[in-house]
Amino acid sequence: MQVSLHTSTKPALMIRFRVKHLLRLLLTLCLSLVIPGVVASADSENRAADANGLGKEHVVLNQPPEAASAPETPAPEADSKTLAPGSTPDSKGIENQVRTRELEQALKRYRQAIRELDAYGPYHEQSSEALFGLGETLKNHGLYKEAIITLRRAMHINRVNHGLHSLSQAPILESIIETQKALNLFENVTTNYSRLLNLFLKNHDANHPSLIPLLQELALWHISMYQLDSSTSRVDHITSANGLINAALKNAQAAPELDTQAHIELLRITALVNLYASQHEGDQWATALDAPYSASADQEFMSLSRMATLSKTGFKKGRIAHEQIIKLAEMDEDNSPERIITAYVEAGDWYLLFNRRNQAMNYYERAHELITASDQSEMLMAQWFSQPVFLPAVLSVSKPEHLPTRHITAELDISESGRPSQINLLEPSTESGLGLRRSALKTIRQARFRPRFADGKPVETKASRISIP
Repeated sequence: MQVSLHTSTKPALMIRFRVKHLLRLLLTLCLSLVIPGVVASADSENRAADANGLGKEHVVLNQPPEAASAPETPAPEADSKTLAPGSTPDSKGIENQVRTRELEQALKRYRQAIRELDAYGPYHEQSSEALFGLGETLKNHGLYKEAIITLRRAMHINRVNHGLHSLSQAPILESIIETQKALNLFENVTTNYSRLLNLFLKNHDANHPSLIPLLQELALWHISMYQLDSSTSRVDHITSANGLINAALKNAQAAPELDTQAHIELLRITALVNLYASQHEGDQWATALDAPYSASADQEFMSLSRMATLSKTGFKKGRIAHEQIIKLAEMDEDNSPERIITAYVEAGDWYLLFNRRNQAMNYYERAHELITASDQSEMLMAQWFSQPVFLPAVLSVSKPEHLPTRHITAELDISESGRPSQINLLEPSTESGLGLRRSALKTIRQARFRPRFADGKPVETKASRISIP
């Protein structure tokens, strides 16, 4: 929304000059803001309540002049140890004190600059850019709750000026998502991912190649949430991930410019989705349309997938995905031996996960032959076969940052066929950790491991140590 303040040319030029001057000052403050550490966050219920109420018009940084002297953002506490006579002050404590003062002064100047900028209207177009810069700074320094408030305000102003469906707000929404991940507000993250996808769909055709990275990111998010969710509705994440990655693959077929590795990554995620679908125990009649977390339930390009169907076809679809990966790796112009070795090893992993040992060993031996013929054989052997590997080991799939993960270390024997035995959890047994220990034991007993190789053959490994998330 543009507001005409004056009709004469000279005053208008003066106003634009002052606005640009204020914005330069504001962005300088954003870049110079130095905040040590991460401010301790409130308990999860308060954080969720704050996040759910972030659409309110109250903005911490836009407050009356009398409140500007005391920043709303809690400053890091300085080291207040009492010094003994003749002792040297703690350098870290002094540094924290200096940074705390700098933070207080920066916030005070920032609020003043915002008030001056607001004199030209509360929804000045460039205010959104300035607030986005500050929100990023707050996020990068661990002040997540304050960052979300600032980013929400930035997005609100952006939408007033550019419309509800403008793609210019996408970077702000992505920053909000990352901040909510840091606060473990996972349902909020899923909801905002849905909004981000719908925003892209308002601006692009559903089959547009530019949607591929976002569809892939959302599929990975749902896979991660499936592993964390212990409720009866966790199946919804798999049906959602299946629809999203299928849509990404469909778009990839219409994008010949997509490089080989990007296509391989999509196929690896496809295999992982089908692995979890085939192993799922629970509601076999769930569908993507039933999923409250589905970011794609109302989109025509997302196919309906019943969990019972996914479970029955999981092995076949995953096998086909790995066969396609091998074909892409072998046909690639770069002809990278490492890429082909990876494809063979992961195909072997797939068969071993489904107790098809002969087929698994066939692929492992093909990979071993390529490793032996390579001029980097020692490095590649150490990477793939020097020790047992907990499966699945899809290298492209990792948990998003900030997800809570607690590991338990175990010592166990692993046979040449990849089966565990003689399991010993090394963490001390405590009443609060009994559930976690039982879960870890169950996971290990049901697990399969890529075995260690010696002289080109799989061998048993004694007292192997692994870390189970």
